[in-house]
Amino acid sequence: MAYYVYSTLANDQKYVTYKPLQEGQDIGVIDESVLIEGKANVATKNLVTPRGLVTKVSEAQYKVLEKCPAFRKHVENGYVSVTKKEAKLDKVLGGMIERDISAPTTPEWYKKGNGAALPKELRSA
Repeated sequence: MAYYVYSTLANDQKYVTYKPLQEGQDIGVIDESVLIEGKANVATKNLVTPRGLVTKVSEAQYKVLEKCPAFRKHVENGYVSVTKKEAKLDKVLGGMIERDISAPTTPEWYKKGNGAALPKELRSA
């Protein structure tokens, strides 16, 4: 069975789980990882700016994602969503956070009043 992971994050995310630490070991060793495509709200070389992306994952990969605290936090915060059936991207994105803080600023972003959140020296006159 496949799962579909929808993301509005500006960067790809590699979600990892770690092997248990052995005696005397200070640094965790990656056990499993799954890469979820990002680049939402980031223009491509053809100047297309997707609102979000979808990554198809296997059931085994989804089990890895479920174990990852960072993935669960992104789902909880509304930046990532999972479905068992592929759905229209716009329909799924409608219930998600539109952009993360690392997404590039746009004129539309400023029109929504977000420019006031910038430090005074970075605001345009």
